[in-house]
Amino acid sequence: MITVEKPTSEQKLRGVLEYCLLHGSSLGKVPKTKLFKLIYLADFSKYYFEGKSITDEVYKNRPHGPVPDALFALVDEMTESGDILVECGKMANFHRLAVEPTAVKYLTKNDIKILKDVCDYWKDKPTEKVEEFSHNQRPWFLTEPNEVIPYELILQETHPYKPAE
Repeated sequence: MITVEKPTSEQKLRGVLEYCLLHGSSLGKVPKTKLFKLIYLADFSKYYFEGKSITDEVYKNRPHGPVPDALFALVDEMTESGDILVECGKMANFHRLAVEPTAVKYLTKNDIKILKDVCDYWKDKPTEKVEEFSHNQRPWFLTEPNEVIPYELILQETHPYKPAE
């Protein structure tokens, strides 16, 4: 009998991060704030559509929007190891994956579909638009600074990753 180990939350988070670095912008590099928003939107969209997130990470209300603490640590670790390269721009620091992705394999077909939909929708839009959108969502504005954001709050939205049309 073959046993398949379930991917860890960290492996899934790295997979989501790698995917968003590769597909989150037409430029091939993504501003950090936008990158973090894409990850939030994908994770909460998965919860919206399927009742569970991709990563199972705990998100907190941060000044620029919902972010899991583990994401800060993972980006720092990958930057220090050279897996992520950071380019300082006039308005933002741009991040790009500098190695072949190793953790995307931990994502399910449904995870990839949601990530693709989120990244395709936001890839050519400015960071300010995605930040404004996330700040107008209930998960962020109904919680206090540094408070844990319950995934369930996304269910009060008309759509989890794009404005209602």
